[in-house]
Amino acid sequence: MKHFRFNVRCIDGRLFRHVPQHDDPDFEIDAGRCEDCDGAGCDRLHHAKAEKIAGDKIVTSYFRVPGPAPEFDWSAHRDSDEPSDNGHMLQGFGRTEQEAIDDLVAVIEDARA
Repeated sequence: MKHFRFNVRCIDGRLFRHVPQHDDPDFEIDAGRCEDCDGAGCDRLHHAKAEKIAGDKIVTSYFRVPGPAPEFDWSAHRDSDEPSDNGHMLQGFGRTEQEAIDDLVAVIEDARA
């Protein structure tokens, strides 16, 4: 997903370019249809691909903990996964929802190996 670099991002299949203004530093303009996802939404495609690997629906949640370390703000787990008798379940964590899903997929692949 090369367009996530710099100041352009895909939201629901549309590209938005960050163009800060003096009165609105978060201002974005619509830059057209995303060619990478063919208008389907890059995040949706990423989520669907991860669910195929996981073999189940992936559930994500955001919980901002106080402190300077945001690398665990997002978590991801399989919908049917519950803690075992030892309290363990496969989970992924990250600064963003996508990073948490990627981490969960890596944990699942490690567990299968």
